[in-house]
Amino acid sequence: MVTADDLPDGGTGTNMGESLVLIGTVDGMEIGTLTFTIWDVAVPALPVIAQLLLAAFLALGGYRRYLRR
Repeated sequence: MVTADDLPDGGTGTNMGESLVLIGTVDGMEIGTLTFTIWDVAVPALPVIAQLLLAAFLALGGYRRYLRR
């Protein structure tokens, strides 16, 4: 169940990141867990990384097209 909260989760001061724990089960027996820590501060970096990846893929595509000429 996911609930909304209005607390800043930047990991600064007394605020800690939120944790998401996934528990794998087979026939009711636990086989393992995965824990993800989610930080709100890391989100603004995603558009910059996406722009750099897009530029790299476009450059690679242009280079391949240039070689075919």
